[in-house]
Amino acid sequence: SCTVLTYLFEGSLMKCWFDLNQMEYSYFYPSTLRSEQEIKAIIRNKLHIVKPSKYIQDLQVDQRGMPTPNTFSSNWYKLTANEDIFKRMKSSIVSQLQENMGKGKTFWTTFKKFKSKLEGKGYTRAVKGVEPFVPKNMRASNEYSEFTNCLYTVNVYPDTTLVSHLSQFNVEVNRDVYALSEMIQFLFRGCIRKHEDMYILILSNRMRKLLENYLLSTPPDCK
Repeated sequence: SCTVLTYLFEGSLMKCWFDLNQMEYSYFYPSTLRSEQEIKAIIRNKLHIVKPSKYIQDLQVDQRGMPTPNTFSSNWYKLTANEDIFKRMKSSIVSQLQENMGKGKTFWTTFKKFKSKLEGKGYTRAVKGVEPFVPKNMRASNEYSEFTNCLYTVNVYPDTTLVSHLSQFNVEVNRDVYALSEMIQFLFRGCIRKHEDMYILILSNRMRKLLENYLLSTPPDCK
């Protein structure tokens, strides 16, 4: 037998691998740990979610006013974003950081290819030797535990080729839980890991809603 210490397993590629190979598994939540509801209650009081500007909101609807949930995804950056959009996005991020977030250290992320396009005043210089840009899938790092502001500019989806391949074997990737899991891992690089006040600007309406719903939801019993 093997015990795996993990979280939001339902959205992981490990679960897909288990299902693909028809491996049996069960869930167990140690009774010695704080309950998930207690942890969420602490986070809700300490994590201040900042809504983006009207310009950022307008990027997420089409000409008919219908939501475009793929805005800020990797494909959106490749196919839609241009120099004018990047310039206005950067200006909006700087404005929100200065006006609606804390005065402490800031860490941020975007897709690496577009890092230089979104670098702006107040969040690009190293702080005591620590680079404020963090890869979106960063894990197991304590370097940012003193950082009180987070800028999250990505809209996460699993690789479409992998999703398509798995679907041929009737294995489904839960796209939303996959995205939520990656985002929570990223957020917990910051000072929220110590249950300290942290501000986060999430550009994507989809990603922000996933986080808000998660913080308000009641987890299923683990047996």
